[in-house]
Amino acid sequence: MGEFEVGEFRARLRAAVREALSSRDSAAIAALRSLASAIDNSEAVVSSSEPGVRIGVGVGDVERRRLSLADVNRIVAGEIAERQEAVSQYERLGRVDEAVALRSQISMLERFREAEAPG
Repeated sequence: MGEFEVGEFRARLRAAVREALSSRDSAAIAALRSLASAIDNSEAVVSSSEPGVRIGVGVGDVERRRLSLADVNRIVAGEIAERQEAVSQYERLGRVDEAVALRSQISMLERFREAEAPG
């Protein structure tokens, strides 16, 4: 396997969203959009600039953080873990339909776990 490229991962994710939209799979749509948002949020860079007013085009532009394979795997695992916890809670409450829907989301997210890069 070659070097991990987050752009290729995003392309796979976008293709899966399009597929889920065309098949009207609401569980997959929710899971994939949540994963895309989590990845976007992880790429955000905390501003270290001093407070004050700055004016002009592009003054707030900063390069986004580049995610590694390990970063993406952590994000996907976190999304899965959140849903697994919710499944447990729903099952304890007897809310079977919600648990089934979340299991469907987990199944979709499992497809986006990346293989570890060779050591």
